[in-house]
Amino acid sequence: MAAVRRLPVLRTLGETGKPWNRADKLTLGLGIGTLVLAALGLWQTYSNNNKKPALRVAAVSAAAVQNIDAQDLDQDGRVIAPNPDGVPGDRVDITVVNSGSGEALISRADLEFSVATRLARCREVGGEVQIAANYDVKVPAPWGDPFGYESLRTPFVVEREMRFVVAPGKHERFTLTVGPETIPEMSMPWLYSFTLTLRHDNGAKLEVGKVSMLGIGGQTGAVYAEDGSPVGPGSPSERDCLRNNLKAVRMHQLAATGIRSEALKDYSDELANYAEDVGLTWPK
Repeated sequence: MAAVRRLPVLRTLGETGKPWNRADKLTLGLGIGTLVLAALGLWQTYSNNNKKPALRVAAVSAAAVQNIDAQDLDQDGRVIAPNPDGVPGDRVDITVVNSGSGEALISRADLEFSVATRLARCREVGGEVQIAANYDVKVPAPWGDPFGYESLRTPFVVEREMRFVVAPGKHERFTLTVGPETIPEMSMPWLYSFTLTLRHDNGAKLEVGKVSMLGIGGQTGAVYAEDGSPVGPGSPSERDCLRNNLKAVRMHQLAATGIRSEALKDYSDELANYAEDVGLTWPK
């Protein structure tokens, strides 16, 4: 019968009555310690592999923000100087919560636009300067015919790369400012509607919702003299243009579903008040 070589840690089990020596005890301790560490490592690996985020939107709103950093550009798009006052814009404010066991990484925001329309310029007001604001999301803004409506072909998507970590069991808040790539001093505001979706962990999608907001222009269409008195349209074509802008803003506001920016309502009210001041009726 073949001889069986006995390991030191097993010798006392096979040879009754012989005491453990120091080497046996050390070897046994090292063996048990190795097994424990290996088991802990396997458990840690298993636990880490099974930690998953569970991300959801807790709150979302949209409102105007002031003094966004910007640069003044010439007609060829070259930077003249930093804009001393900054520009206003619309901002989406998002709070997310991670109720899962693993951290969530938001890597991108996708804005799928269904409406991107610039209002018509009704009169010769403004200069040649353009402004480029440091919006988080810059929407294409072709110049086109400044005295006509400029509507981008929809749907189209603007992507914003980001890196935003939400720890397990935590709420986190972040914002995204949205506006046109460039703002000619003579341009009118843009009307926007888009669906906002967040991309996170391994391509997962989290829909924030539909947002309707305003992209500012170089002018608002409401003209006032230095003493604050309203300056009415100077020709029938200007009056018709202003009426059409009023109607477009009102229809955009009424059609808005989901999250609607406060700035959109404020602008609608501003134009309505101006129209009343210069004797224009609100379009039906």
